[in-house]
Amino acid sequence: MKSLENVFLETNLVDFAHMIQSDEDCKQFLVEYKWKEGFECHKCHHTAFQERKDHSRTCNKCSYTESPTAHTIFHKVKFGLTKSFFIAFEYFKYKNVDTTSISKIYDIRKSTAAHFVKKLEKVHCLNPNCTCH
Repeated sequence: MKSLENVFLETNLVDFAHMIQSDEDCKQFLVEYKWKEGFECHKCHHTAFQERKDHSRTCNKCSYTESPTAHTIFHKVKFGLTKSFFIAFEYFKYKNVDTTSISKIYDIRKSTAAHFVKKLEKVHCLNPNCTCH
């Protein structure tokens, strides 16, 4: 499966803006990306599930419910999925994102921007093609 970074790199800004217009679009994108090869419960590894209205999936065996953002860089983001997707897009596409600029452009606190960029850096450095070492 392609990394999320590669998905962003292969998309231009105009297409990305058409694709991601709301938090709902972000959730749908994550559902299609995350469970492309099928759902597997993180607790019991069962594969049968029920899909909820909010796109989360509940395991039929142990009843564990997992949201599309769980176990991703978008988990527990408080400033909205749409903003976080655009910040991630900028980070992976242009590499030199400045947290002060992100803070102003997306109307979030500088510390929040810095924390999210750190999450992005961590994911980027796990990529075998990473040049940050």
